[in-house]
Amino acid sequence: MRAIVIPAFNEEATLDEILLSVYDFCDLVVVVNDCSTDATLEICSRYDYVQTITNSINRGYEYSVLKGLYHSLKLNASSILTIDADGQHPIHEIPKLFDFIENHGYSISIGSRSKLPRISEYIFSIYSYIFFGVWDITSGFKCYRSSVISNNVFPDYPSVGTYFTIKCLLDGFRVKSSYIITHDRIEGVSRFGLSITAEFKILVAFFNAIILHLQRFLLILRLR
Repeated sequence: MRAIVIPAFNEEATLDEILLSVYDFCDLVVVVNDCSTDATLEICSRYDYVQTITNSINRGYEYSVLKGLYHSLKLNASSILTIDADGQHPIHEIPKLFDFIENHGYSISIGSRSKLPRISEYIFSIYSYIFFGVWDITSGFKCYRSSVISNNVFPDYPSVGTYFTIKCLLDGFRVKSSYIITHDRIEGVSRFGLSITAEFKILVAFFNAIILHLQRFLLILRLR
């Protein structure tokens, strides 16, 4: 079963169109409502294939993504795709990301942006491309094989999905990045933010990935 997870915080301008568009590509949509104060809940209630989870307090993007992933696992989804609610990710690329998981043996597939909005994302992507051949590892447009999630534990780090992808790469799982063309936001600014705080969260994930990489390298040296 295919599931699509959409974290949403005050995205009423785009959410309705996205929910209509993704239905052809999945069996279930899980919207994680991060305490929206707009019409998010009302929009979700229009569709019987949408399950809505509401956080008790505003917990942020990463927490909402993880909550949606775990909820999809409980419903026995075999592949789970995450997509933002702001309309920037191209809906028509969804089948390709699922196909990499279901028919080509990849554990994670990534819709990779050619242009990144943050310096920290460029730093992280250069690192992941040099060592693993994967660009835009911080993208929120990802598809996971459910067994990879259920057999691992997500650590409590900012940008945890990105860190988890690095861990999978170091563990030998196959990860595919495929270039996409994103759209401009219809309204407002990124809910993750372009602030120093957002840059800091990504850099924390980057340094944790570097530490994990070094630990694995030192372990290999000891075993030789």
